[in-house]
Amino acid sequence: MRRVPIQCLTLAAALVVSVCPAVLGAQAVVVGTVYDSLFTRGELRAATVTIVELNREAITDALGRFRFDSVPAGQYRITFFHAMLDSLELSAPVVRLEVPPAGMVNARLATPSPGTAYARLCPGGPRESATGVAFGRVRDIDAGRPIGGAVVNAEWNEWLLGGGLRLSRRIARVVARTSAAGAYVLCGIPSDVAIEIRAVDGTQAAGPVPVQSGPRLLARRDFAVSRTDPAARVVVRDSGRVVRPDSTAPSAGTSAVAGIVRSADGRPQPSALVGLLGTANSTRTSDAGRFRLTGVPAGTRALEVRALGFTPATVIVDVASGATLDTAITLDKRPQTLAAVSVVGQAEPSDRTGFAARKRKGFGSFLTAQDIQRWQPFDIVSAVALAPSISRNWTARGEVIRMRGGGGGRCTPHIFVDGVEFRIYDDASMGELNTLVRPDAIKGMEIYPGPMIPFEFDRTMDNGCGSVVIWTR
Repeated sequence: MRRVPIQCLTLAAALVVSVCPAVLGAQAVVVGTVYDSLFTRGELRAATVTIVELNREAITDALGRFRFDSVPAGQYRITFFHAMLDSLELSAPVVRLEVPPAGMVNARLATPSPGTAYARLCPGGPRESATGVAFGRVRDIDAGRPIGGAVVNAEWNEWLLGGGLRLSRRIARVVARTSAAGAYVLCGIPSDVAIEIRAVDGTQAAGPVPVQSGPRLLARRDFAVSRTDPAARVVVRDSGRVVRPDSTAPSAGTSAVAGIVRSADGRPQPSALVGLLGTANSTRTSDAGRFRLTGVPAGTRALEVRALGFTPATVIVDVASGATLDTAITLDKRPQTLAAVSVVGQAEPSDRTGFAARKRKGFGSFLTAQDIQRWQPFDIVSAVALAPSISRNWTARGEVIRMRGGGGGRCTPHIFVDGVEFRIYDDASMGELNTLVRPDAIKGMEIYPGPMIPFEFDRTMDNGCGSVVIWTR
């Protein structure tokens, strides 16, 4: 943590009195709170508060509170230090403090505002309302040392409106290199869409991990890269973009992640699906909620955990080369939906989902509850197959659906249920979808082969395939 020791000047007696008042009888108390306006929007614990002229320090408690007893009367400067600000290479504001001969003085300290932090981190760059900044550090997962010169890139989908009102898609990207201390800053990332960030050291990569800065404009993500695990090798273009995993690298990593999946009340969750983001590597929990995912490339990885009746969870882990990381994952219950309201006419999903508005635009294919009930499909796969551009296929691991892709071939579409992506790790995953949603529970379905996919459902960056969006009662 940075320190700026300030010594008392002794060139003249008057100067000694004004800068470093003698502790003679003045017994005031200075109390206060440090507030974090950048991330938690709450009190900041473990901050080191300093009265500069006295060179005295106090550490904030769990509620962000601090206290200095026996403070001599005088004028002072008070500020604080914190590891969070150090990582951003930001300084806390300095507050002027007037201390009387006795009594109590209350001082309120705060981190820089998000707008101020953005201006300091990205000087000279315009900040629009929907742009933010991602920052963090990159280190060697095994040696623990920072990695300088590593490439960190963020990618997301953008739609461009061209001549003739034609929409085209491009992969937008922001790239940065780490400093000698391993620090990076990615300016100008969108704060209203999901992005994926990777860190690459030579040909060794960590990630991808999902990051969304949100309305606070700032998102922190540290990365740990394995320089020894051959499964972490990737092919990189000159621009810093990761094109694909290196085909010469082993398909399985040297590490593993084990642990237990519980509900919020502490109960183990059997048959939960635990998958490694960006790969087909997945496993299911036992009756005791335990799991072990092997073949994980070392470094920073994202686990996605899914169970019936629970909100999907994404967990970021750092796994050392050749090691097994043990972790505990807690799932939150899905909120219960209210009973449907009977109306006269054709029922469609509530406008709160945006279904009706997107249907009026006509960019995709739309099926209502009446459309689906007319055909009385046996299961969800049969219901989805009612849509144009969708076909059913049978594989050794079960029945699947395929969509006509942008290149004319067939691909596995991305599935969303009530706005949450249902990850398809393998052909057997479709069987879980059949148990998750009943055809008679569907109140609307949207099918987007591309290219005009709403951004919140656009995952074509992953495999070039479109999306199927299912809304339930």
